[in-house]
Amino acid sequence: MIETLFAGRLQPLTIRFLELLIEKERENLLPAIVAAYRALQDEAQGIVEAHVRTAFPLDEAGARPLVEKLERLTGKKIRLQLKQDPSLIGGVVVRVGDTVYDGSVRQQLAALRERLRRRATFVNGSNESR
Repeated sequence: MIETLFAGRLQPLTIRFLELLIEKERENLLPAIVAAYRALQDEAQGIVEAHVRTAFPLDEAGARPLVEKLERLTGKKIRLQLKQDPSLIGGVVVRVGDTVYDGSVRQQLAALRERLRRRATFVNGSNESR
């Protein structure tokens, strides 16, 4: 049946591989096999996937500068996976592999809060020692 369905559309080796998976009752592994193959292919072609969360929808024109910046940072071609996340308030969070670039408003406010807290501690600490 597999050969009938895919003859002329897939390489004979690929058809035999699918038949082997079915014969060994391992067809449920096909999605993981495809994902692993794609990862190897991407690595060979210098492509990395960037998972991007934004507060608002990002169109192609808006994504282009982000892709260019990420390609400069990583030295690789970028494939974007966009996801809208209203909890961000604003800004963008990007994960490329194990690296996260957090440019969200929430993160910027947290960083500002921490700088102000440190400054207040420094100023109060300086006043106490006088």
